[in-house]
Amino acid sequence: MTRWRWMGPSVFALVAALAGCVVAIEPYVTDATFDERLIGTWAEVGDDDTAVVTRDTGNLYAIAYTTGSGPGRFEGRLGRLGDRMVLDVKAAPRRGEVSSAYDDLLIPAHVAVLIDIGADEVSIGLIDPDSLAPLLRDQARLAHLRTKEQVILTGTTAQLRAALASHVGRAGAASANTKFRRVRR
Repeated sequence: MTRWRWMGPSVFALVAALAGCVVAIEPYVTDATFDERLIGTWAEVGDDDTAVVTRDTGNLYAIAYTTGSGPGRFEGRLGRLGDRMVLDVKAAPRRGEVSSAYDDLLIPAHVAVLIDIGADEVSIGLIDPDSLAPLLRDQARLAHLRTKEQVILTGTTAQLRAALASHVGRAGAASANTKFRRVRR
């Protein structure tokens, strides 16, 4: 375990968060928009997870997410994927959390968080890997790699958007929704 100590808690939180989900090498969102309603501190309904969302540069969000396995830092880019609002999230560890000697080993995996934003509540879901089975049968339609626990989409942003735009709006495309309530603005 000591050889992994350099990773820090944010990398472990990322690994826990991404286990069993769909990740992409390229972004899902091309034109980031900004929605002020996301700014604030959020608590998961019925659990201890929290997220502090602040505005980063331009239309990006800085997200400090804390789970039982530790804290993690992420960058979010809000946009649309078909008819669904999506928050494209990738890890953004602080300088020094990961030794600069390992910078080249950090692959910026993107997760599409399907999101519905209310005044003081957000509902999120992730793309269900099993729902992608019809799209994954044709490698040319949606280029990917599959591990035991993940589907890694390897196509370009344009290919991802073309293949997933109508898919994410279908029933069963997303995992069960998780709700967060605003704790503080």
